[in-house]
Amino acid sequence: MNWAAMTSCSPQTAPTRHCGVPGTDDVVRPTHERNTVRMVSQQREGALDEATRWNAMRDLMKRARRSDVEVRPDLTAPPFLSHGQEQMFGICQRFPGSSVAYNMSRVYRFKGVVHIEALASALHALVTRHESLRTGFLDTPEGARRMVTDDVPDLRVEDLTHLPAAERDDAARLAVEQDLQAEFDLGKPPLVRAKLLRLAADDYVFVLVIHHIVADGWSWGIIHRDISEAYAAFTEASDGPPPRQPVRPYSEFVALQRARLASSVGRESLDHWVRHLRDLPEPARVPIDKVASNEVDFSGDRHVFRLGEALSRQVREVSAGYRVTPAAVMLGSFARLLREEHGSRELVVAAPYANRLPHRMNDTVGYFVNSHVLRVPTPADATPADLIRQADSQLAQALLHQEVPFPLIEAELAGTGGDIHLPKAFRMMFFFHGQRKIDFSLPGVAVSRAPYFHNGTTKSDLTLIVHEDDEEIVCHFEYSTVLYTSDAMERAAQAYLRVLEDLPAIPGRKQ
Repeated sequence: MNWAAMTSCSPQTAPTRHCGVPGTDDVVRPTHERNTVRMVSQQREGALDEATRWNAMRDLMKRARRSDVEVRPDLTAPPFLSHGQEQMFGICQRFPGSSVAYNMSRVYRFKGVVHIEALASALHALVTRHESLRTGFLDTPEGARRMVTDDVPDLRVEDLTHLPAAERDDAARLAVEQDLQAEFDLGKPPLVRAKLLRLAADDYVFVLVIHHIVADGWSWGIIHRDISEAYAAFTEASDGPPPRQPVRPYSEFVALQRARLASSVGRESLDHWVRHLRDLPEPARVPIDKVASNEVDFSGDRHVFRLGEALSRQVREVSAGYRVTPAAVMLGSFARLLREEHGSRELVVAAPYANRLPHRMNDTVGYFVNSHVLRVPTPADATPADLIRQADSQLAQALLHQEVPFPLIEAELAGTGGDIHLPKAFRMMFFFHGQRKIDFSLPGVAVSRAPYFHNGTTKSDLTLIVHEDDEEIVCHFEYSTVLYTSDAMERAAQAYLRVLEDLPAIPGRKQ
């Protein structure tokens, strides 16, 4: 991977190949106690022990009160992009073909009679309600700017019932893959498209693709809820759902972000990251098994592996025994893998945080997420329990200072020597998704997630994605096919499973 090319951009455009993480629904930062307790309990990445949880809650409440007093956004400013959008837009402009890597998608199977007009109307209502989904992006002499339109996408319906029954699933899969791999023109909103594939009178595949620059993982819950509620209302009454409480526009977040980062609270968080990353060494990684290209290439694939019910149960028991969430156990074990298999003395990995600041933005579709660099020391004498605690601490500290976008950190470190290895910190990433529930429902229709799809891209060299399903934990290695083979990922997965099978003893439990 040509990291020099990636880092030759200005901090406001494209300092790294990575500029955000699809599929993240991370942390809330509310301004009152009840929501703060909920935020800490919902924190997917920030696997916090009990004392840290309460310290985090206290600090977040204190900082939120201060920011409410100090931050007064200028709502009359030009239609700037958020810092994360600026970075992503710069990458998509600078590297042709990279935009597809930021296509977010959900694919569902519908079993039952679908009212197509109601679904189309629900999609229309969703996009009308959320300005982000009607936003495009232009490069002007004054810089990149957002433009909000009144355009909404049509629900495209493709009937596959003319094909023999045995061929319809394959045809649907091909149609979905084509949709996932089609590039958006960021200057032509809406940056969302939906397709309904009809396989039978009571069997459909629904695919929804959204560009990451206008939405994040948290947004999916909002999108599913709004479509579900509107669909139910349209099937019951032709005039559709009653008006919902208006949501805060994403433009308010853009103004608030700039004001907040200019405040003393923002300065404190920026100072934290400067201290945290000033002496960053060259990050270790799983050794590549191909000759690296000098070209920036987003080609990728995923290797999926399961822990099984017994090992998944053990991970959860260890996390409970150490009073951390499974995220810390999985990250600490990954650090151990890098140490024992490849001699690493520090795991450097990036992880996403929701950055929903303040809590009134929780119902807004948009791109809020920030990704931050975690450093887990892995000295030779550190026990597996030590590594879990170190991972827990790193996740917690990032939670407290999540609001600072990466481009500002890089700009602050520029010229200090601390920026030399910073872009490489995004070569490896860590995502943790808590137990997934189907939050998309249509009356009279059985809704399920369709079989696994991937759009053939990646934004980092290697990403460990961990999902908690009902019975077991499922892991994905998303990897650059320019650097790694599928065999290398299979070996890495087996090595990771061996580490997990040797988890530390639970404190106080007799073996």
